[in-house]
Amino acid sequence: MNRFYGGDGNDEIVVKTKDRAFGGLGNDTLEATNSEGMNRLYGNEGNDDFFLGRGDRVVGGEGVDRFFAGTGGNNTITGGAGADQFWVVNAQLPNAANTITDLTIGEDVIGIAGFTQAQVAITNSQGNALLSVAGTEVATFLGVTQQQLQAALAADTFVFVAAAPV
Repeated sequence: MNRFYGGDGNDEIVVKTKDRAFGGLGNDTLEATNSEGMNRLYGNEGNDDFFLGRGDRVVGGEGVDRFFAGTGGNNTITGGAGADQFWVVNAQLPNAANTITDLTIGEDVIGIAGFTQAQVAITNSQGNALLSVAGTEVATFLGVTQQQLQAALAADTFVFVAAAPV
């Protein structure tokens, strides 16, 4: 249950379990991929990169932030202000769906690495859009309907690449 504060500049913070990390000013990297979960990561200002484990809560803040979901899943992700990228699949499918709280269609991007558009299905889950890839639930988008996300799939909101971008 540690607390890490990045301050000014570009920082790299790696957390373990039940930690809190605050990026501060600058373009920060916050990583929880090898953690046991339940971390809280805050990018604050700047263009930050988040590498997620399982059961974490992350908030990008101001800037163009990128969120890379790992195989753990069950993360709650809030992008904040700016055109954010939510990489919900990075060549491996998560064990549990992640929750995106603030997707802005037409501004933010949903990234899928290692799979094709033909493997994507969008359904309704209690009024929110549920995204599945290759039969696995990967993300729920709060406040976004199934119809809105299906329209976004046909537009510029989704990006499909062969390999993870980082």
